[in-house]
Amino acid sequence: MAMDFDIVIIGSGAGGGMAALSLCEKGFKVGLVERGPVFDPRKDYVLNYMDWGLREDPLTQARVREQTIDRSYQTRYRLGQEYQQRNANTYYRVHGLGGSTLHYQGEAHRFPEHAFNGLNEFGWGIDWPINYADLAPWYQRTEHLLAVAGAVGNPFKADREAFPTPAHALSPRSKLLARSAQSIGMTLQPNTLALPSRS
Repeated sequence: MAMDFDIVIIGSGAGGGMAALSLCEKGFKVGLVERGPVFDPRKDYVLNYMDWGLREDPLTQARVREQTIDRSYQTRYRLGQEYQQRNANTYYRVHGLGGSTLHYQGEAHRFPEHAFNGLNEFGWGIDWPINYADLAPWYQRTEHLLAVAGAVGNPFKADREAFPTPAHALSPRSKLLARSAQSIGMTLQPNTLALPSRS
């Protein structure tokens, strides 16, 4: 099969997927190359099951074993290969269509303004060549694309426009934590999630 692309992107995770989308919107013919399979959400996604906490998550287990045995590249590679051979129906490091977004827990935060100026403000790292204001429109575009859920008015974050979807309601445990925090003068803020709270 002949393939003719203007641009080829290696990896279909968050970075590759967004790059492909932007380039296609500009009219480029884009090819995505992925070394892994296409997963079936009906059986491959551990978090889809009510008893997910009791199931073995292939990615988590592989990472734990990888860290406890050896940190050298050769051992990590061998470990991954062995794991895949023994578990043909699972995946390691989410090598497949969607990449690590398949194990992404949905947190969608903007870097705060001070994070761009670590050296100037705190004396560590280096300052970014751009600042929060430079990225703010791109954050907004991505948040609307993903229908991010959140609430404005967080005193620890930069002022911003409303989120595409409202913040998710606090769980019963989070409500208990919020009441406890309030009793000592603190406030619990809902997390910003790339999990739409409405259609």
